[in-house]
Amino acid sequence: MLKPLKTACRHALENRCLFLMIGLLATLAVGPWLEGVGARVLLYLLEISAFASAIYAVGGSRRYTIALLFLGTAALAFGKFAQVNGSPKGMAFALFLFVAFGLFTLVPVLSYVVRPGPVTPDKLYGALSVYLLAGFTWGGVYTMTELLSPGSFQWSSGRAPAPKTMLESFVYLSFVTIATLGFGDIAPATPEARSLAVLEAFFGTFYVVVIIARLVAGFEGRSRPNLEP
Repeated sequence: MLKPLKTACRHALENRCLFLMIGLLATLAVGPWLEGVGARVLLYLLEISAFASAIYAVGGSRRYTIALLFLGTAALAFGKFAQVNGSPKGMAFALFLFVAFGLFTLVPVLSYVVRPGPVTPDKLYGALSVYLLAGFTWGGVYTMTELLSPGSFQWSSGRAPAPKTMLESFVYLSFVTIATLGFGDIAPATPEARSLAVLEAFFGTFYVVVIIARLVAGFEGRSRPNLEP
């Protein structure tokens, strides 16, 4: 019983991106349920855990870590403050910090995933984390667009959600778009919003193709026999 647990702990400590992947998946899968039952404390702890896992996964220099820490803390603080006050401009500023934090996390993880060398479990976790980070980050961009320019998106129900719950709807739209599913219950209505949707759909398709090629090349490099005498 203890041996599998020790093995799992060792695997987790050796693969930094595992925590990031779990944190993002948990936020995506469990977050809406916690919001629905009013468990805001647990939701807030989940968000902090995902934020901490991002900093842990990126690592890097001290300055970069401090910048990430500042962006993540400010995004959480301003987001909660704007939700209490119901300020669209305050929410837009919090979303700007949220998007910046997502980009500052996504870029180094993506650089790590595509780096030449053998494919490791950690790179697989990182590849999925980049995809999830892109979905969350684009969701923030959509929300910020709607807050700053109301009417950029149309809902099949005819009513837009309240500003404090809008991010959840746009994260859903983001993942539907990046996977090129296109359910149509939320649709971009302005040229700017449509441009953002097209760019995300292009990124999602291009990313999958590139990552599959990268993983195949990595596996071939590991399995190819050494022909040198």
